[in-house]
Order: sequence, then C-alpha cells, then structure tokens
Amino acid sequence: MNEILYNPKIKQEHLARKAIVYLRQSSEKQVRQNTESQRLQYDMAERVRGLGWQEVEIINTDLGTSAAIGAVYREGFERVLSSVALGEVGIVASREVSRLSRTDKDWCRLVEVCQIFGTLIGDEQQVYDLSYLDDQLVLGIKGTLSVGVVERGGEIRLRVEKRKRASKKALHAFVAETVSPDAGRLMTDEARGYRGIADADTTHETVNHRAEEWVRGDVHTNSVEGVWSLFKRSIVGSYHQISTKHMDAYLDEFEWRFNQRDNPYLFRDTLVRLLNSPKMEFKELIDKGAYSGGNPSNPDIR
Repeated sequence: MNEILYNPKIKQEHLARKAIVYLRQSSEKQVRQNTESQRLQYDMAERVRGLGWQEVEIINTDLGTSAAIGAVYREGFERVLSSVALGEVGIVASREVSRLSRTDKDWCRLVEVCQIFGTLIGDEQQVYDLSYLDDQLVLGIKGTLSVGVVERGGEIRLRVEKRKRASKKALHAFVAETVSPDAGRLMTDEARGYRGIADADTTHETVNHRAEEWVRGDVHTNSVEGVWSLFKRSIVGSYHQISTKHMDAYLDEFEWRFNQRDNPYLFRDTLVRLLNSPKMEFKELIDKGAYSGGNPSNPDIR
C-alpha cells in the first residue's frame, strides 16, 4: 500500500473525482526508441495514487502524436478537456506539463477549463491550484520555455523561447549566445539538457535539486533562483497575471531594471528609455513579441 503524501492544495472534493494521467510523445520514432520516457510518464499514475487518488485514468492515445501548431487532432487531449468540463476530474497530471500542449491556444484552453471546474494540474514536482495567483504564474512560465543566466554579483540575461520544451539544442544555443567565452565555470541544476555544455576552457558543475541538493561548496544556482523569484513577485504584485504571448517583453523589462539596480539615475534613464523606445501598434500587441539578449560571464543558469 502506498503511503499517502499530504498536500494542502488537495481537498476531499478533488479526491472524490478521478485523476487523469496524460501521456504523449511527438512521433512514432520516439514511441519505439524512447521507452524510458514512456516508463517515467506511466510512473505518474503511482505519484497521483500516492497523493490520495484511488481512481486513476491513464490516457495514452496521443503517444506518437505531435502537439505543435498545425498538428493533427489529438483525441486524447480532447478527452482530457471534455472530462474536466464534465466536472469528473480532480487533477490532470503529466510528467512534464509541456507534454499537454506545445501551443498557447491549447494550453490556454486547458488552464481555463481547469480553473473554471476547480481541477488541479500536477507534474513530477508539484501540484498547482489555479485559484492561487502564484500557481497561475508558475504554470504560465512552465507553459513556455524561460531560461536565464546570472553573473554572480553582475548582470542577468533572460530569454523566452517560442517553444515549450527545454531541449538540449535550445539550452546550448542560449548559453553560446549569452555567456562570455572567457567564463571559467558554469553552474546549473541536473537537467539533462545541460550535459556536454562544458568546453576546454569552461567547467560545468551541477547541483541535484531532485535529490534536494541545493548547495555543494560554492556550487549552487541560488543566484538565478533568486532572480526568478523576484520576477514572479513583481508580476504578482504589479500585474497579477500576464500573457505568455508577451513573456519576452516582461522579461526584457525586468532584466533591464535588475541590471540598473545600482544606477543612481534610474528614474531619469527609465524615462529616456521609454521616450526613445519604438511605439507598439495594437496589431503588434495582439501578435508576437521580440527579444534581444546579452553576454554575461561566470553565470548560474536555470
């Protein structure tokens, strides 16, 4: 028998309904070759049972189906939406929430229907209650790929990618674009996408957050974790919630303010920046944003 793990967000009303565990891989090739990913996704059923659910439905009909823009109809995803809308679901769980959707449209449909019907969303790390502003924000960030680097005691660079998966290619490209070639050390968490990121001149050291290792000597990602915490609090305090469509603009604005934190003429320079920035037309506001990065050294990365 599984030990029931207490989580204050999980109420009896959630446990009275079923849990759905959603599985997806983007191609038939992945289904055939990446069996370890499938196993880890199926393991989410045991995780939700450990949280107290007795009725767990596994929806795996989208294995081998892409969730990208222009992809074919996803029968499994539509079943999830329908079940939630019928008030049958206490939690929708997936090993990574990005597997639920690769497009803002589908992601917003899921989040909206879960919020209306009081359905939780869970991944391998956390349970999210959309009645909490903090959880809305975290899911908004998780619904797209946000990555940042910090030079300890120096500047930050933040980026949002127009994709939902933190792929190795995307992470390595971001580091190559933003980290100085003179950087001697890179410190990250244990995410597999960072593997192979070191070179002849730069060492790569990690802390294993999954094993609750936060600091080992001077190796940690606390600097960049603090930056993301400040960003989240600034959203909750100023905007309450934001659209991921313009996440790059919010990150760009926060990055500039953070990097100007020791500027005694910050107010003046902010006004100058606003006056000299190009105007955004309404058409652009409801379309996609843009981003430009930078080049710090000796960073933490997340």
